[in-house]
Amino acid sequence: MVYNFSVVNDGIELMQNKIDAFYINNTETDTQLQNILLDIGTKIDSEIKACTDTSKSSENIIANINDEVTALNHNITEVHSNIAETLMDIKDAIRDLNSSVVESSSANSPVSCGDLYNRGIQISEPVQIYPYKCCPHSRADVLCEQSLDLEGPWTVIQRRQVVEPRENFYRTWNDYARGFGKLDGEFWVGLNVIHELTFDSVHELHIELEDWGGNKRSAKYSHFSVGSAEENYKLKISGYSGDAGDAMTYHNGQPFSTRDRENDEHAPEHCAE
Repeated sequence: MVYNFSVVNDGIELMQNKIDAFYINNTETDTQLQNILLDIGTKIDSEIKACTDTSKSSENIIANINDEVTALNHNITEVHSNIAETLMDIKDAIRDLNSSVVESSSANSPVSCGDLYNRGIQISEPVQIYPYKCCPHSRADVLCEQSLDLEGPWTVIQRRQVVEPRENFYRTWNDYARGFGKLDGEFWVGLNVIHELTFDSVHELHIELEDWGGNKRSAKYSHFSVGSAEENYKLKISGYSGDAGDAMTYHNGQPFSTRDRENDEHAPEHCAE
């Protein structure tokens, strides 16, 4: 066999040239890739720096906001404190003013129907009086009767008459202590009021009775008073005159009784039943 070495050499040379070209192309590609990676790295560094700057800026903003919030809270606390002090001052001023008004009104307020009469005020109608010695600012609603035929002034403590609606007088101890009914109808003024009006000065009791036929009778007692709640509102009464009959002197010195509180120690039966 005869080999043509010239042809073989030419083939080898051609292959060598292609290999060299491949290396050259790969080298250029590597360079391009490196440049691209370098650009990407640069951009990433730039973004990281921008993010870092933004983060620092945000931290500064947050720090400033926190400072402002702290200052605002401090201001709010001071404002609340000032408001509280101002409200206290206002309350003190109102209390002082109310005290002055109450003292002034109490000094000029009537303590009884007789007090009104002595001031030249002659009326026969419901009024407000201030009879309580312990509590001069507490008032009571009473009916004053100052007509000439009764030689007033009188404080009406009870009225029972044929008027609708009728009032229930079968009441408890507390009801009789406080009073009940309406002054323009049937009523009981209350043991507390009667005690305050009568315990420290001389009072008369005038009782008017009228039957179904219009016949009238009266009883008058020159001394009348009612004790305190601690005394069970003990009755003190004497000096009868009139044409109705003396039904009260027998009860002089006796405590008050109601259907739910029996104070008649020596009575054979419960008189309040």
